[in-house]
Amino acid sequence: MITLQAPHARYRQVADALRNAIKRGDYPPGSALPSQPDLARQYNLNQTSINRAIALLRAEGLVRVEHGRAQ
Repeated sequence: MITLQAPHARYRQVADALRNAIKRGDYPPGSALPSQPDLARQYNLNQTSINRAIALLRAEGLVRVEHGRAQ
């Protein structure tokens, strides 16, 4: 389990971690991110928070959501 820190909103911390992983090449273009339930377990958050993190990355153009999948 990954520990998150205050005062930065936890969903923003998840977005930061995923953004860094994408930029590092952990998720190459066209690859899928872990599922929202998997991310929720990994970060010990609810899926609503994970959805908010994915929405931030989507707004930045880093991911796209296809048929319920974030890529």
